[in-house]
Amino acid sequence: MSDEENNMPKNDNPTPLNTPEEERKKQFEKMKDRFGKKPTNPFGGSNSGGNGGNSFYWIYGLVIVGLLIFVFFGQDFEGKIYEVDETYFEQNMLAKGDVKDIVIVNEKVAEITINQDSLKLPRYSALDKTGKSVPFFPDPKSARGPHFKVSIPDVKDFLEQVRSVQNTANLPIAIRVSPSRQDRTEWSDHLGWMLPIAIMVILWPYWLALREQVKPC
Repeated sequence: MSDEENNMPKNDNPTPLNTPEEERKKQFEKMKDRFGKKPTNPFGGSNSGGNGGNSFYWIYGLVIVGLLIFVFFGQDFEGKIYEVDETYFEQNMLAKGDVKDIVIVNEKVAEITINQDSLKLPRYSALDKTGKSVPFFPDPKSARGPHFKVSIPDVKDFLEQVRSVQNTANLPIAIRVSPSRQDRTEWSDHLGWMLPIAIMVILWPYWLALREQVKPC
């Protein structure tokens, strides 16, 4: 054996060459580590320890979603309001002496509240698919109203009709109603400017985090 061979270091545990499959796995792990890093928390603090650093994102998102749900479905939180036409209201509610209160909102809609005892009557129910009569308001005590609404083409004509129908029906003075008026700001009136702001608020933290990631070293 030559002197050169004797001087070569011995390796009792030689490292085997990586197979192509192992190389692909390593590359995959590197990519996963690189793109799987959590963004820097734009609100300060560390993102280590689970998803705690991103809790502000969820808070912003939930608040905005809650506002949008309230805008579109806010009426359901107060109870169902059924829309009827003016003739049906006059003949089947007002002339029967069932109406407790009438509020004209924004000169466009009249909100009608029915007496609790009257809500139990058959005319305030509808047939379901099986032909069974189902009341509009199963628990009248919890349904404080308004229960119905009527679109008003002209407020002056509506007021005159309310007075005329009650006179024609010869209702006792004690149960006659006089409409009141109310100006009200609806959430939906502000939707045009609220929605863009809501989108900006949701996306702003993510944009800040993305900007931190792409900063040059």
